Amino acid sequence: SLTHALTTMPTGGFSTFNASVASLQNPAAEVIITLFMFGAGINFVLFYRLFKGDISSVKENEELRFYFLTTVTAIVLICINIYPHINGSALETLRLGAFQVVSIVTTTGFATANFDAWPHFARALLFFLMFMGACGGSTGGAIKQVRLLILLKYAYRELYQMIHPSAVSSIKLGNQSLSEEIIRGVVGFSFLYILFFVLSTLALCGMGLDFITSASAAASTLGNVGPGLGQVGPMFTYQAIPPAGIALLSVMM
Repeated sequence: SLTHALTTMPTGGFSTFNASVASLQNPAAEVIITLFMFGAGINFVLFYRLFKGDISSVKENEELRFYFLTTVTAIVLICINIYPHINGSALETLRLGAFQVVSIVTTTGFATANFDAWPHFARALLFFLMFMGACGGSTGGAIKQVRLLILLKYAYRELYQMIHPSAVSSIKLGNQSLSEEIIRGVVGFSFLYILFFVLSTLALCGMGLDFITSASAAASTLGNVGPGLGQVGPMFTYQAIPPAGIALLSVMM
């Protein structure tokens, strides 16, 4: 209990069992860990405001709403996709799907199922969730929800200005207008993140690893997720990676 609690809140994902949380065979524990993983992915400043009684600023936080929406949407899509392939009830499907989505999106890395054996759509969605990460100011890794939200707003503004060249519009996060310096920083960070992912994937492929293993290992280590797909899936470790690849992935972490 203590070990799993200490690796849930920091979204570390280490377990005292080789099969991770699946070894517990305890649905109640999985639900508790899921809830606290999701909570660990929230900006901790919002917890402080909540404790101070500032409920309105928490409810109006745009990043929190975006985080909740993307997580719930991913859970629904994956549950719909895996339900015909799981010999279980709808409730069990929801438990498995929700746990794995929250574990990946918060970059915790716990596993309760071999999601590498799930249908292609579910595997692809989990792979892309490795890039998202949780909220800024949380214990999660990867790009972070707030940067993705800013990138979406930035892309919308650029498309809008292509249609209306003379329009002047600013990007707002909540009620705050973001400076161009902040936006450039977000775009630059995201570009470098994707660049490191592409280069490390190519390097791993050059070491003889297949594309799925290479790409998921690069995405997982760069985002500090843990398990990936292929030879680094939830039922395996990184032992299949050659020493040069281990050194590269250590740098990515």
